Parts: sequence; structure tokens; C-alpha cells
Amino acid sequence: MFKKSKVCTGVLVALGSTLLALPAFAQTSDRVEITGSRIKALSTDTASPIISLSAEAIKITGATTVEDFLNNLPQVFAGYGAQVSNGSTGTATVDLRGLGPTRTLVLINGRRLPAGDPNYSPADLNQIPAALIKRVEVLTGGASAVYGSDAVAGVVNFIMNDRFEGVQFEANRSIYNHSQKGNVNDAGVARKIQYPDDVGGDGAVNDFSITMGSNFADDKGNATVFFGYRAQDALLQAKRDFSSCSLGLNGVNASGFACAGSSTSFPGRFTRINPVTGALLGSFSLDSVGVTRPYLGTRDAYNFGPINYFQRPDDRYTAAAYAHYKVSDL
Repeated sequence: MFKKSKVCTGVLVALGSTLLALPAFAQTSDRVEITGSRIKALSTDTASPIISLSAEAIKITGATTVEDFLNNLPQVFAGYGAQVSNGSTGTATVDLRGLGPTRTLVLINGRRLPAGDPNYSPADLNQIPAALIKRVEVLTGGASAVYGSDAVAGVVNFIMNDRFEGVQFEANRSIYNHSQKGNVNDAGVARKIQYPDDVGGDGAVNDFSITMGSNFADDKGNATVFFGYRAQDALLQAKRDFSSCSLGLNGVNASGFACAGSSTSFPGRFTRINPVTGALLGSFSLDSVGVTRPYLGTRDAYNFGPINYFQRPDDRYTAAAYAHYKVSDL
């Protein structure tokens, strides 16, 4: 029924020669990994790609808070979290594609997570116990057609482990270690700033949690409870040489930086204007005895750096409980 052409025969012979030329160790390989494959995956080859993170993948990151491991994703723009100082709401949010947390919908098992604060509508990720997360699904396109206008940026759905069996205890501790390099030390010479010494370990975060769960009624139901405690030490910008002064540009010194800051400083910054032409005649300030002198940012600006936080102090207690029972197979 089928005829074999000369071209086909030549191809088969070439393939046979290639197989015979393969090195012997290829037959003893335990695993073959394909990178850059064109094999289509349903989760990433659809009109609305879905990225799924398993609990194992989350643990590998070493993050103990929900916002920390979400910020590792390229789709996520860092929102509110423990590293936000001025303007912080005390909540933790997720911001997909940089469109704002109010345009990112947060779900737990497919149900909307309510607002984290009466005065701030985005969901607070602090309410989600990281130890109970089974997987996280992130959808960044076409979500508003299904979920509404609050999902313009996308949807983050946390699938919780509501069939946990046994007892699990977790303890995590992390610290920051830093050696002062002194690359910008000359920036604060005019301010007589004393730069900090090397840091062996600061900004400690201690996280403890216990999870207990069991099935009942021939595995038709499950009850799971979770308790967690997190203690986070403060980390001020004063503890780092590159942030102990608010840097501004200055081409005079070696580093090209100067210790600047905010111009809204005591006793104030005043601007002189020509009443006839309206032209600016310069800015001035007052010295310690009230005599006017030209305003100089590297001398008169308020250095707000040392009192701001790289990491805010935080003590958090968390408790969660899940219970469900399958009444009928229908």
C-alpha cells in the first residue's frame, strides 16, 4: 500500500547512523531535562496564563510572609509590607503589574478576601497563614471579564490546605548581616555624621507556627486549626552607611554624593521674590542667632534618613480554623 522513496530511505539510514553514534553514557541517564522546550503547557499557553506556586516552591524561597514570596514573581510590583516606612498602612498588599493593589483581586479558595482596613480597601495579606497555603495561583490577564473591575490587574488565589492530617510545628529565624563599605562616607563629612560599624546580625525575624488537623466520619470531613506567632525587630536606616544620611548629588567629593534631605527643616527655608518682575532671588535660612544666610541644602536640609525604617517592628499573633463535611455525593 505504501511505497518507500529513496529520500525516505536515506533519512532512515542517517537516523540509524546517528543512534549508533550516541555515547554510551546516554543509556544510563537517570533523568532528562528539557530547557527552552516548545511543548505547550495549558497553564501558560492560554489567552489568560496562570502561574501556580506549590507549597514546596514557597518553602524553597525561605520567605515566612505571604508578601515576601509574592514579590519574587516578575508579575508583582512591591506593595505595602514590612519594609514600607513613611505612608505605611500597617497592612501587606499585592500589586500586580504595578497597576495598584486596589486593582488586584485576592481570593482564598476562590472566595474574595475582605478589605484589610476600614480606610483602605485592598485585602490584607497578613490575614493569610503562610504555613497553611497549599498553592498560589496568579492570573494577570482577562480576569476583569470574570471577576469585575477590581481584577483589572489580575487575581491572586490562595488555595489552602483544608485537609491537613497530623501535627506540624515550624520555627524560622532570619537576620541581616552587613559590612560597611564606606563608598559614600565622604557625603556626610560636612554634617559630621558618625557612620555605623559593621553589623554581625540585626533585624531578626522569629516565626513560630503549629498546625493540627484530622479527618473524621470516614474521611467525609476534616477539621484543621493553626496558631502562629511572629516577632520582627526594627531595622533603622541609621544602621547602614549608605542610608544614614539622605543622599543628594554633589560633584565636589569623591563619591559624587552629599548628605541632603528635606528642605522643610527648622527654622525653615524662605524664598525671596522680586515684587516687580516676579523673578526668584534665591532662598535663605536663619542661623542659630536668627541672622539670615543663603540656604544650602547640604547644610540646612533635614536629614530624615536615620529615623526611617528598613524594617518596621512587628509582633503578630495569628489563629485560623477550617472545618468542612461532605453531606452527600450529589
